[in-house]
Amino acid sequence: LWYATDATTPFMNKALKHRNSQKLGSITWLANAENKRKVHDECQAMIRDLVRQNSSQLVEAIRVQEHEEFVQFSVEERFIYRQACHDHKMFDEQLAYEGANVNTREAL
Repeated sequence: LWYATDATTPFMNKALKHRNSQKLGSITWLANAENKRKVHDECQAMIRDLVRQNSSQLVEAIRVQEHEEFVQFSVEERFIYRQACHDHKMFDEQLAYEGANVNTREAL
């Protein structure tokens, strides 16, 4: 785990110590534009270095293969599926499914 320390992020650590104080020195320190800039820079560096991103070279390298698998419903399965489509106001299941959102598709 990573923690803000005087050695790694001195301005962030100082801001944490001053944040709940009502003393004039703390209020003045927190209001100082240069201190705010340095705290901001340290926070940005921490986020840049420690927070995971939604994409990476490993994720991007995963190939996506789309495929279709045709199934034959039994009479009972077809009845249940058509009722579920009707419940989701998909009266022509061949056409309506294309515009269905993820939640509707999951429910079906």
